[in-house]
Amino acid sequence: MSLNPPTMSSTGNVDPSLFAGLAGDLTGNLSDTRPPIVLLHGLTYDRAMWAPTLTQLRRIDPDRRVLTLDLPGHGQSVENDQWGMLPALVNVHEAVKAVGFKLPIMVGHSLSGIMATLYAAAYPTGGAVNVDASLQVEPFQLFLRSIVDQIRGPQFADVWQGLARGFHIERLPQAAQQLLEGSTTPRQDLFLAYQHDLLEGPLGWLPALLAMALGSVRGSGVPYLVVAGDEQPAGYVEWVESVLPQARFAIWPDSGHFPPLAHPEQFAIALQSTEDWSPPAEHRQGP
Repeated sequence: MSLNPPTMSSTGNVDPSLFAGLAGDLTGNLSDTRPPIVLLHGLTYDRAMWAPTLTQLRRIDPDRRVLTLDLPGHGQSVENDQWGMLPALVNVHEAVKAVGFKLPIMVGHSLSGIMATLYAAAYPTGGAVNVDASLQVEPFQLFLRSIVDQIRGPQFADVWQGLARGFHIERLPQAAQQLLEGSTTPRQDLFLAYQHDLLEGPLGWLPALLAMALGSVRGSGVPYLVVAGDEQPAGYVEWVESVLPQARFAIWPDSGHFPPLAHPEQFAIALQSTEDWSPPAEHRQGP
């Protein structure tokens, strides 16, 4: 379902609404001509995780247009009847079209960092911000497949707790920890739906798709920023820069998996700086 674009008020606020079927919030000044921003949360979380970022961004840049969405099955958005990231990516694109955004800056946390990358390869995009998502998905795929029986079975809660320990939420301010606790729904069916491609698809399919996407983003010259919460594994930064020369890194050590919550003002400044991003002219003419 496609909805007409809602009207933004002069103060930059509208009530939470549905955008092509996805729940979200739209803020900013309709007359602002800079590249708009789309914020996508990570798997099992919802758009509430961006609240500190939005608070800071509204303080330093109140006119910037921002669309914050709940992915299908998350927050206030209904389930998607198709499994995998790609159907959700189509839903996101429909929402972007519904609000009339042109060449948005796609910002994705964790799994949505991969989605933002795929989006930049598939649709006209002003840039992509990858928040703490590795572009080398093969190791994680092999890990998930090694514990697939636990993921599908009654041990899922233990699996999720193990994954969540790696997020190092304890490094965040207490208010940020409480925000995350109230904005996550670690459901087994939701996890299986979004990890379907890694768990059920041919072993090399998603890595190959991502490699093709990176080649497309490289060829288009679309600006790309990686925001990471810890020092990266040996050789990883060099590998990313070799496959995506336009990529830039912002590494904020000891922030864990949620650097925007560890440093909301710093992250808002990084988003504000994307106002000067400009993809090559040929990319602006995309489908």
